[in-house]
Amino acid sequence: MQALACSTTAKEYDEKEKPLSSVSVFLREFNQYFFTDKDGQFAFNRMNS
Repeated sequence: MQALACSTTAKEYDEKEKPLSSVSVFLREFNQYFFTDKDGQFAFNRMNS
């Protein structure tokens, strides 16, 4: 059986291109919520076996 890896990083900005902190991000495919950090970034890493 082959392991599959999924990795995503993103950065959220407002209309003035300033980072948005504490924004909730929902990844429907994995049924998981994430929150952006003080720099507007979040990361998702998953390994399926």
